[in-house]
Amino acid sequence: MKSDIIYNELKQQYNIIEKHRQDNPLNFLELKIKFQKLGNQENLKQFQKDMEEIKQAFTIVSSHRDLILHIKNTVSISSSKEELNILQEEVPKLQKQIGVIDKQTELIQTKASKIENFKKTIINYEVDMNSAYIQSMNILSLIDKFSAYSQVKLRVFAQVEEEFAKYYQEAQDIIKELINLVTWYRLFLSAYEQLLREIVRRNQEFKRQLEIVNKCKEEFLLMYETEFRKRQYFYDFYGQYLPQQLCPSIYDFPTMFHIVPEDVENNLPSIELSYDSDNLENVNEINSTQLHHFQQQLQHMQLHSLLTPTPNFFMNQNKSNDQNYQ
Repeated sequence: MKSDIIYNELKQQYNIIEKHRQDNPLNFLELKIKFQKLGNQENLKQFQKDMEEIKQAFTIVSSHRDLILHIKNTVSISSSKEELNILQEEVPKLQKQIGVIDKQTELIQTKASKIENFKKTIINYEVDMNSAYIQSMNILSLIDKFSAYSQVKLRVFAQVEEEFAKYYQEAQDIIKELINLVTWYRLFLSAYEQLLREIVRRNQEFKRQLEIVNKCKEEFLLMYETEFRKRQYFYDFYGQYLPQQLCPSIYDFPTMFHIVPEDVENNLPSIELSYDSDNLENVNEINSTQLHHFQQQLQHMQLHSLLTPTPNFFMNQNKSNDQNYQ
């Protein structure tokens, strides 16, 4: 179906994004923790403290350096003995100043090394952040493409939904017709069986009535012949001696009664069913040969003639009888 194709395409786009994410794992939580460690208040305060100590060390070194340069500039080859004695007294102080400078220089180197390590950590974090940014932008680009692709497919979904709404009623009508057709086939078997029973019943009833009619015809013929002989006997012994004008109708032939209709044909197919008794409700089996013969007859009939309801003959007959009586 069209919806399945769209779903598979969207799933394929999602798998591309997921594969890109798995191939380029980003531990944003780890980066966040690292950033929090780098940028917490203690590290910042320590960094500011180290910078202040370096500044103070530079100030001390600079002051002692200026003092040493001053002493150096005041000493000359032509200095007097008194000046040399004074300079000799200043040597221990000068050595002490040099020691302070060495100590401050060592402190500056330590702090500078610590700051350099902190700088490298920040640079490494910057590299990680740049990598994370690039990967995030790639994923964002894929998501943007997926979003645009999804919008196109959503419009296709909308078109499919519109078409479905358009043909929904037609589909419902077709489903209803199919249900009715299935119901018809299910009820056709029962109706077909009842049709066979009705044919057998009508054949039997036709045969029974035909036997009665034949018996009645024989009785009517016998009565007619008997009446004819009696009238002939009356005429031979008495009637010929009477004037005809006295009772003309006495010389009429006897009335011949007929049963109407006569010479009728039974158009129903010949089917026989085996019974346990004369009751039509106790039908056990159908003669297979006769059933096959009747099925062949049905095959020659068109299907629409089976489905088209036929007018009720007896109802129409009753209506015509009512009109005749009126």
